[in-house]
Formats: sequence, structure tokens, C-alpha cells
Amino acid sequence: MNSKAETHEEKYITSPEEFINEMAKYSNEFKDAMKNNRNITVKLHSCYTGGFIDPKGKSVKEPIAMKISKKYPNITVIAPTGNVYIDST
Repeated sequence: MNSKAETHEEKYITSPEEFINEMAKYSNEFKDAMKNNRNITVKLHSCYTGGFIDPKGKSVKEPIAMKISKKYPNITVIAPTGNVYIDST
């Protein structure tokens, strides 16, 4: 991803369309893959984006990762089902 992403404000994405629009803004590789219907893998590093339980323990009918994969079959999404921990060492 290019350096524009480093200054991007925090935003909660709630639909596959929003995800596609945001990724296309900041990644030429992603934009090109979508334009040419090429397969691409996206790895999310956001807590619970692949899980059926949210951080508060509430049931989620369809996680955002699944929504994206269903809507755009050329995208393989890898996403965590729980918390994401980052080690700064």
C-alpha cells in the first residue's frame, strides 16, 4: 500500500462497496486487480472482522470479511475471528 494510507483518518467500513472504494483509493495494485477482475488476497488486521461474535460478545449474522468475499468472488479475505495483538518488538 502506498504512503497515502499512513495519513488516512480512522474510518469504520460497514459494506463491501465502502471497502472496495477505500482500497482502490490507497492501493494501485488492488485497483488494477479489480479493474481486470484478477484474483487478489486481502489480509485484514482488524479485530473480529472475520468472526460471528463482535467484541462485546454479540452475535454477528455476517462478518464484513464474508460480505466482501461473497460480493466480490475474485477477492480472498483473510480476517481474524477475535482480537488482534501487535507486538512492537
